[in-house]
Amino acid sequence: MESGRGVVAAGDFAAAKGKVTELLHREATDRDTLSYVSHPKVFAEFAAFQARHADVSVIPTDVFFHGMEKGEETSVEIEPGRRWW
Repeated sequence: MESGRGVVAAGDFAAAKGKVTELLHREATDRDTLSYVSHPKVFAEFAAFQARHADVSVIPTDVFFHGMEKGEETSVEIEPGRRWW
């Protein structure tokens, strides 16, 4: 594969995937690697956040960004068919 603007050489992609695997402490997917290649600083910050707080993608968006009021309840699907209240 030819390297140029918007194109990542196969060897470079493999090296990037190795770096992402280290950042995530798990095997990186191609999607993870493409995100890293596109935005390395942002992805590294995301990986560090996820290492500190785990996978927050299961938290409803409004709760994540705005929090909850005292007495308010929400539920989170922790795996298919299992919800945490």
